This record gives sequence, structure tokens and C-alpha cells, in this order.
Amino acid sequence: RLRSGFQLRVGSCSDESEILAAVDRWIEATCPRRVFLVRYDEPDEWPAARGRLLRAHVDGCIRSAEEPVPVTFDTADLVPDRFVSELGRGSLVMGPVYAGKDHYGYVMVDPLGVDVTGLDAVGHSIGNALRSRHLIEQLEHQATRLQRANAELSRLANRDGLTGLANRLCFDRRLREARELGD
Repeated sequence: RLRSGFQLRVGSCSDESEILAAVDRWIEATCPRRVFLVRYDEPDEWPAARGRLLRAHVDGCIRSAEEPVPVTFDTADLVPDRFVSELGRGSLVMGPVYAGKDHYGYVMVDPLGVDVTGLDAVGHSIGNALRSRHLIEQLEHQATRLQRANAELSRLANRDGLTGLANRLCFDRRLREARELGD
């Protein structure tokens, strides 16, 4: 029940802060000693070399908000430098954060007293939410590029290429607009 509730909560998230709020609720419900959630800079079929720490939950405290801008680090180190000491405090179970064939990061959980059998489902749910956010960001970026391209095409269509002066198409359009305003 906990897992399906988490999947529903994180599946309805529209931005990264909502995803992290859902992760925080999952952490509160499962009570692991330590959790580290890392997001890769760019999703890919293979784990990325660089990532950023989205959430560090250590002994009941969320500690990733200490820096205003998340630090990018080599994922071969597993965690940023300030959390390296946590790697020596006992076992951590690591699971991929993925959606389809793309890897979006990983989650590491201290298994002491926690059922980690659903960690794959948690990683998949977070990955689906991150994929949705990534696709929305891509669409927004493409829409911005398309608006700029259309503005440039409009400018080119309404100006003479040699002189840069307004052309007949521009004149006709402005005349029509002036007539409509006068009516």
C-alpha cells in the first residue's frame, strides 16, 4: 500500500520540488537512517559520469538544502565530498532511477530496519516523474526556439532583403489593420 501510494503521489508531480516533496513523504513513512537521491545531468541509456545530489537524508535530517545551488560531482564518487564519510557508516543499497531505457540517477538507502525490496519500484516511479519533467522542459525549450524562429521569419517576410525597408506585404498588412481600426 505504501509503495502504490508513493507511485500515485510522485506520478502526479509536475516539477522537481513536488517530486522531492513526495520523496520526503516516502522517507518519513519508511524511516531509513540514510537516503541519498542523485540526478544525472542528462538522462541516457547508460549511467552518467556527472550528477547532482537532490536529497540527502541522514539520521532524520534533510541535509541537501545546505547549498543554494546543488553541487555537480563525479558519480563514481557516489556522493559529493561533504557526504563521503557517510559511505563508511555501514551498508547502503543502491538502485537506479530510471524510466524506460533511460537512467535519470540513483537512490541509495541504508537497509538497516527498512524493507528495501520495493527500492526498484521507488526508483522507477521517481524516474517516470523525472522523465515527465525532462520532456516538459524539452517541449518548453522547443516552443521558445520555434517562437524565435517564427519571429525571425516574420521579420524576413516583411522586409526587403537588400534595403531592410518594409516591403509590399508589410504595407498591405498595415493598410488592412488601419482600415479595421477606422471602421
